Amino acid sequence: MVLRSIQGGVTADYAYEVHELGESSARATLVANCQITGLWWSLVSPLLRVAVRLSDGKQLRLFKAMVEEG
Repeated sequence: MVLRSIQGGVTADYAYEVHELGESSARATLVANCQITGLWWSLVSPLLRVAVRLSDGKQLRLFKAMVEEG
C-alpha cells in the first residue's frame, strides 16, 4: 500500500509492505520516498530528512494498531 502526501514543494510516498510470518503474525515495513522541488527545499533537505524521521516514526505503531483493531 502506498500513501502519498504533498505539502508545498515536498512529495512523500509512504510504502507499507506486510509479510505474513505465520498463522497469526506478520511483519510490516515502511519506506518513505521524498522528492523535493525548489531551491528552498533543496537547501533544507538535510533538516527535512530528520524532521520526517521524527514526525513519522510512529507510523508503523499506528498502522499496527489499526490492523489489530480490524
